[in-house]
Amino acid sequence: MLSGCLRIIKSFLLYLMSSLEQLHQRIGLRR
Repeated sequence: MLSGCLRIIKSFLLYLMSSLEQLHQRIGLRR
């Protein structure tokens, strides 16, 4: 059960990191 929660947290963190990278790229393109 704990491993399942950790797996969900890891996937969520990966999703946040990818979205942040996309935001940075958009800001960089604006400049």
